[in-house]
Amino acid sequence: MNIFRKYTRESLKKNRTRTLVTIIGIILSMTLFTAVIEGANSGIVYFRNMVVEAEGGYHGYVSEVNNEQLDKLKNNSDIDKIAYLEDLGVAKFDSENAYKPYIRIAGMSENLENLAGVRIKQGRMPENENEIIIPDNILTNGGMSFSEGEEIELALGTREADGMTISSYMAISEDTEETLVNTVSKNYKIVGVYNRLSYELDSRESASYLALTVDSNATSIDENVNVLFTVKKISDYDKIASKLETDLGVDAVYSHRELLGLYGVLGGSAIADTIKAFAGFLIALIVVGSVSLIYNSFAISVSERTKQIGILKSIGATKKQIRACIRYEATVLSLIAIPIGIIIGCLGMGITLYFLRDNFSATSYGYSDIQIKLVISPIGLVLATIICYITTLIAAWIPARRAIKITPLDAIRQTTDIRVSPKQLKTSKLTLKLFGFEAMMAKKNFKRNKKKYNFTIISIAASIILFITTSSFCAYADRAIFSQFKTLHNDIYYHIWQDWDVKALANDLSKLDKVDEIGFLYDTESFLFDINDDYLAKDCKKYSQDLNNYANKQYVVCKFMDDEEFNELCDKYNLDSSEYYDSNNIKALLKNNLSEIHNGKNYRYNVIDKNLKNFDINIAADKLIASDEKEEMAVNQIKKDTAFKVGACIELDDYILYNNMALVYPHSMMNEVLEQKFYGLYNTELMSKEIFVKAKDHKKAYSNIEQYLIAKGYTSSGLEDARETLEAEMMMIEIVDVFSYGFIILMSLITVANIFNTISTSIMLRKKEIAMLKSVGMSESGVRKMLNYECINYGFKSLILGLPISVALSYVLYKISSLNNVFNYVLPYRSILIAATSVFIVVFVSMLYSNSKIKKENTIDALKNENA
Repeated sequence: MNIFRKYTRESLKKNRTRTLVTIIGIILSMTLFTAVIEGANSGIVYFRNMVVEAEGGYHGYVSEVNNEQLDKLKNNSDIDKIAYLEDLGVAKFDSENAYKPYIRIAGMSENLENLAGVRIKQGRMPENENEIIIPDNILTNGGMSFSEGEEIELALGTREADGMTISSYMAISEDTEETLVNTVSKNYKIVGVYNRLSYELDSRESASYLALTVDSNATSIDENVNVLFTVKKISDYDKIASKLETDLGVDAVYSHRELLGLYGVLGGSAIADTIKAFAGFLIALIVVGSVSLIYNSFAISVSERTKQIGILKSIGATKKQIRACIRYEATVLSLIAIPIGIIIGCLGMGITLYFLRDNFSATSYGYSDIQIKLVISPIGLVLATIICYITTLIAAWIPARRAIKITPLDAIRQTTDIRVSPKQLKTSKLTLKLFGFEAMMAKKNFKRNKKKYNFTIISIAASIILFITTSSFCAYADRAIFSQFKTLHNDIYYHIWQDWDVKALANDLSKLDKVDEIGFLYDTESFLFDINDDYLAKDCKKYSQDLNNYANKQYVVCKFMDDEEFNELCDKYNLDSSEYYDSNNIKALLKNNLSEIHNGKNYRYNVIDKNLKNFDINIAADKLIASDEKEEMAVNQIKKDTAFKVGACIELDDYILYNNMALVYPHSMMNEVLEQKFYGLYNTELMSKEIFVKAKDHKKAYSNIEQYLIAKGYTSSGLEDARETLEAEMMMIEIVDVFSYGFIILMSLITVANIFNTISTSIMLRKKEIAMLKSVGMSESGVRKMLNYECINYGFKSLILGLPISVALSYVLYKISSLNNVFNYVLPYRSILIAATSVFIVVFVSMLYSNSKIKKENTIDALKNENA
């Protein structure tokens, strides 16, 4: 066996160029395998760490535990860490939220801060049982103010109704009158504000806000304790949890499903499954491209050595030994290339994640300070190595099968490559007449080497398919994400349902620091309108069946926008705003575009032809409900005059103009519109209102507005920093783009290398043939002309084969991408143009390279050459 291995090593040394090309191919493949697998692992670990940071690192918890059960947990060999939260009682306070009138005090054991994810937002952690920290939602939702060091007195007790104790986790029941019993007065110093705990630990339905202190009763606890724990072997969590239920005698052990899912436990996680599926798809593409690229090198190697293999077989080498010889070649090349690929892959992914760390951090919406970084998984590297090595073995095995089947005599004579009859070599006289003798010889070569010719065409076509499919996949993934996001015209929104003087409040907020511009609007509820069929847009008619609705029946709201903002909106659409302030001819702008989700699909379309101007839509007055005689008179009046005039259609996706169709009027016209169109039927007190803010420093402006609202007794629950949300979404798009284009670039390198390797090596194998043509009188220009004809033939034939398949696969990917987002199919013409141009460039460069190498060969030496 050593002699065969020595022979293989010498062959690799003698054919350095081919060996180097093969190694580069394996390095490229291994780089991609490593980057994809380790990138996916780093992404999952990042989301896992983010959950731990935001919600805590506990794996499960048990409620209402007593001393005996706590001891069992502490002594359980499967449990790694435990911490607990002990209820100390609830107390009433002056809450602005009628559904949350209580504040609940709970004592924290050691290590709870980490397991429960207690994150301080302001101030510090409590240091003794007389200090508490309050949740942030008690400020924004309950109306409590925070001043570090402020002392409050609470009468702590137990909730009771009809003689029955009510759990502190329960919601308020409107049908039951409850009281606090066994109250004890206690003074606490407020030392900090923390981010509210996860839903599992602080139920959103609870009637109380959860304040935390240090537990002072660690040795003796009542049956009002939540115990959090982690397990030593997370893969066995399900079994451990089931066993705990029996051992502790409890009804249920609750699980931190989001975290456990990211570990692949309890059915997995949607995020982790998506990342793994995406990585699997990419690996499949890489395997296809890698096999094609590496196969070429091994096919040429085996073809060059067919005669040597025949000689080896003639002196007694078995099929097994020949297979081992080729397998040894693949192993040697893999041993060189795979470590280099691992280093480049890890380095490349590490650098990419480093530069994208802020993008990933932004996607956490401020709930976590964790930054993404490369997390190398030894198992992942082993998996990448195995996949790459198997890919290399497959690429080597395909041509090896053919060489092994050849008889020793045929291999030495090399008669199996070309077995054709004179009829098969016959070419059209038209080819000779139109393109000359060189083209005819090129065509005869194709017929004579039909298998090699077809393989070259298929190989180039596969490269085209690979590039266009990858580009389409990335484009559709990008588009599917973009279709979910709204265009944002303002930065901060304040949604108001109370009957406040919104104009006055907006004026006060406009004076705050960092607030650049401010506007407001009032809007009615939605009313059913009849739309003339002739006005409907094509997409609206097309989608109406899918959406299960009548295209000419649409719900429309009336919005009254701050005059200044309304004028700017008119300027944007080159409209004369003065036309919309005429009391004798009231008309509106119609916000015309809709975004609807139906059966899991997201539809985005215009209801009315966007170019339509100055038309009427009619309110379905028979759908209006009258509750008294005055309202009935108004309804009857509306039936007589139902036309709402529309000056022009606008297309906006914004938080203040979302989803519903909307008739948009200037605010100063509100009373006129309500009087003339609704005849006093609509009560302005019932209107919802919104204030919208433009601010360059939106985070500081948001903070200033929030503080002002709380200080003045307004609720801040409707305040939203929409710009921060959109920035996080855009950061996610950038992440997708970076990985998408990075993958396209690397796959393009494989594609280019594949085409170059296929063309150049197939020509290099014809050195003797080209030397023979030169010896019988073909000039250098004639050889070049013949090779150019072959270039054009390879390019066109591969495009004819590759493009239809690429377009078909592109459409399949479109259908998959549009399962949840409805958008029109667009032919990937850019990718097609790039692929077509690149194919001819690479093919011609390959030909030029090969021809330059052949020109350096002496004709007599080439004819003598038996191939090493």
